[in-house]
Amino acid sequence: MNPTTEPPAAIKQFVLAGGQMDVDTMFGLIDWLMTHAPDWARSLDSPALPADRAEALADSGIKELEHVTLPMVRNRLTEMTLALGAGGQVRPATDDERAKVLAAVQVPAVGRAFPTRVTNRLDVWRGRAEQASEPWCATADGKTFWLVLNPDKDRVILVKAGAVRSHP
Repeated sequence: MNPTTEPPAAIKQFVLAGGQMDVDTMFGLIDWLMTHAPDWARSLDSPALPADRAEALADSGIKELEHVTLPMVRNRLTEMTLALGAGGQVRPATDDERAKVLAAVQVPAVGRAFPTRVTNRLDVWRGRAEQASEPWCATADGKTFWLVLNPDKDRVILVKAGAVRSHP
């Protein structure tokens, strides 16, 4: 790891754990709910989501998002460890990248009507996403990983590499 400046503790620990191929530590350092909430919220407005099952699927999705387990994400983390284990660099996002990465973690409003229990949960997630900060870029083995601090600054939000197209 050759950062130009020192990354925040959670990001540094995450990248170091990846370099050591420590999937368990990486799992614990990721805010899985905030990692998946933006895409999940967008899916609620999909025309492919049957109207007669939307509420039940939303309830099921919330439970899954709030209770991510290591077996659910082990393959994704293993892929990351293989890249980070090969060494790499960590740097803060540029201003342009920062705007794109922070936009990617925002939880969008949902146009479809849902019960209050669902919309309240989305509102909480949206508020938390607005407080996400400090995007960093980890590059290793030809792969780019975008990492953002969650609002509590104790865990990392993973952002899809495609959210930022102008990285080196």
